[in-house]
Amino acid sequence: MPVGRISNIIDYAGIYILKVEDKQGGTTKSLAEARPILKKNCCRGSAANQERWIASLREKGLHQDL
Repeated sequence: MPVGRISNIIDYAGIYILKVEDKQGGTTKSLAEARPILKKNCCRGSAANQERWIASLREKGLHQDL
């Protein structure tokens, strides 16, 4: 999106509206270059989400053997 533009409503695990305030130069990585970074970030987020989910189940007493 160009600077100053406001996005449409994004409905994904909540409702978001984004505004681009600034852009900085950057480079585009190939999939081969980005794959290790993506894999690391996806796995880290997934594990953290699983831990929060398990903790919430424990608090609610829904799963005693976790």
